[in-house]
Amino acid sequence: MIALNRTEEVALVLYSVACKKPPNERIVYLKKCLNSCTAIPSLQAFSKSVNEYIDLLERQIIIEDADEALIKEGKNKIFQQYPKTITLIGRPVLTTLYYSCLYHFDLPVNAYASPLSIKEFFSMTEKQYAWMAISALTRLKRWNDIERVLMSKKLLGGVKIQCPFAWRHLFTIISSDEQQPPKEILCKFLRAIPDVNERQYLANQFPEASEVIIECMVAQKDRIALNEFLARLTPHTIEFYKALNALNNAVCN
Repeated sequence: MIALNRTEEVALVLYSVACKKPPNERIVYLKKCLNSCTAIPSLQAFSKSVNEYIDLLERQIIIEDADEALIKEGKNKIFQQYPKTITLIGRPVLTTLYYSCLYHFDLPVNAYASPLSIKEFFSMTEKQYAWMAISALTRLKRWNDIERVLMSKKLLGGVKIQCPFAWRHLFTIISSDEQQPPKEILCKFLRAIPDVNERQYLANQFPEASEVIIECMVAQKDRIALNEFLARLTPHTIEFYKALNALNNAVCN
């Protein structure tokens, strides 16, 4: 028992030492740490974490070296538009995914820097992938790509927009970078919210989403709310006539 405890202690010390080393040396020490604890059942989860950390560091070093070469050659405009301020090496896996979505979103899955490759290799969830991808794509103003990230296949064929995390978080993300998506995209995302009350609540946060608010009131057959909303709209606008027509329509009676 004492020998086992000593082995566990050695593994933890090696890990602590490894984390203080430069990246390439760190990998060497992490592998020593891994070799010292692989056969110990009580350190199985720890061994898995160390192995994943080694895999992440090795991938980060490859990506970092390739990107630094691209920056020096000036061949990739995105690094000029969004300059790197820190090294990728040693960052958490979620940060690595965000980085790959920002700089390498279009790479095929067989490329080391591909977001899809990172997602698959490190067994990341759809929620984790979507959150990081949408955050990066918002910064790039790639609204159509955000829509594609949210596309989900239906059982009976076709696709629909579906958010793997709470809808309120989606709209916080896409409006957090001092910008908002085009009205068409914003309204499309709002209309994808299944619950009409939540849809109306979130639409109320965006002045340009008046059409969606009107549609929600019509769906709820709420003439009083629609009449009050009409009074706040600018006369002779598209939204004004849409609300007016809805009030005159039997659907709201």
